[in-house]
Amino acid sequence: MGDLRILASRYRLDRCLGRGGMGEVYEGRDTILDRSVAVKLLSGYAPESPVAAERFLQEARAAARISSRNAVAVYDVGVEDGQPYLVMECLDGVPLSRILAATPGPLPEETVRAVATGMCEGLAAAHGVGIVHRDVKPGNVFLCRDGRVVLMDFGIARLVESAVQTQTGILVGTPVYMAPEAVRGQRVGPAADLYGLGCVMYRMLSGDEPYVSDGSTLGILFAKVNQPPPTLRGRPGLPAALVSTVDDLLEREPHLRPVNAADLAAFIGAPDRAEDILIEVVARHLRQSAAQWARSTPEPGASATPPTSYRIPKPQPAPGSASPWTGQIPPPPGYPPGSSAAGPDFAAPSVEATLQRDTRQLIRQGMSTDGMEGKHREAVLMVSRGKYSDALELHGYLIQVRTAELGAGHPLTLVSQFWAAVCLARLGAAPEALNRLSMISDACSRYGEETLSVAWPAPPRSFGA
Repeated sequence: MGDLRILASRYRLDRCLGRGGMGEVYEGRDTILDRSVAVKLLSGYAPESPVAAERFLQEARAAARISSRNAVAVYDVGVEDGQPYLVMECLDGVPLSRILAATPGPLPEETVRAVATGMCEGLAAAHGVGIVHRDVKPGNVFLCRDGRVVLMDFGIARLVESAVQTQTGILVGTPVYMAPEAVRGQRVGPAADLYGLGCVMYRMLSGDEPYVSDGSTLGILFAKVNQPPPTLRGRPGLPAALVSTVDDLLEREPHLRPVNAADLAAFIGAPDRAEDILIEVVARHLRQSAAQWARSTPEPGASATPPTSYRIPKPQPAPGSASPWTGQIPPPPGYPPGSSAAGPDFAAPSVEATLQRDTRQLIRQGMSTDGMEGKHREAVLMVSRGKYSDALELHGYLIQVRTAELGAGHPLTLVSQFWAAVCLARLGAAPEALNRLSMISDACSRYGEETLSVAWPAPPRSFGA
């Protein structure tokens, strides 16, 4: 689904946030309440089965009963044209999986406690209304910029399992974090979620996955039901109380594990200023990611390959004007026609572009001038909505394409650089933002500010200072 789409005459799907085995997630807009939402379209569904449709709706309504600041809120659910969907709150932050991937080794003890207690609170709320998550893993734990720990996809695994056609041998869940009873095909309860919590804590405390095999899923599943549970005992520097808790949570038999998530949260104990700790964890990750982006993206003034298929449209001369298109920006007022002061000749940059050849080829095949302008508008709109990380990624794409096709000093390239600098500043990467703005200023001085004004867009009205 590449085009904009409206679900239930209400929810506008703006862009795809991700795809997985259970479906696709879109950032969207509730056009009635005028708020951002996340819309999940479930896959593997049997639309011809009215029984399955009704069961899906029942399971989804049950998931919507969970009321906790540590569980993602489900706003709506439905089936349209045979496609089941859930409408949820749109979270602002990063998944725990991304934090772990960017962190070599273990997380600090206070961070582990803050995340684990938040997960327990979300699980306690779900278990209290009879909902089992069934897929507790770092990718379903979201750390928000306001310091919340939010568990996502509550009941999604159950929804999919309920709605899909019966298939022999299908396992719903993630093998590394799946409880042994789920591997054996037995009925799972709250203890299975706490087993997943134990695996997540093991990963946070050690920096390693609890189960590592020869790379095969079968090897992991075999180990879960036939080998002793993994343990952190004997690893130096780890807090003994948390190590003992993880050992209890990873017991093979569910009746040997803790069963009450709320009691477990109290036993683990949230650190003082837990929200402040998590706010800093998220801010630091976003800051470091932005700085890494700045180091890997062409800077203003870097050269690029000769332009090929994507070029700005040739300006049409006014009636009676004989001004030809020369491949250069028109000279600003006060300069004689053809003066070199009008700016550089962007038709012949000299250095190899940063984009790989096959990437440029795909871009040339699939991106028109109008498409590029549409991507730019989308990226600026993300900035106005505070989606700075997503906007930075898209502006980086525009910078690379425009650098390769137009040149690094072209006004359109510098416009993208400007908005990228705004994103860097908002994400806390101030030195990188100032460096990029300084280079843009130098480019303006070299090429003449008049040459840039035609391409420099006004900020959207909703964009604050």
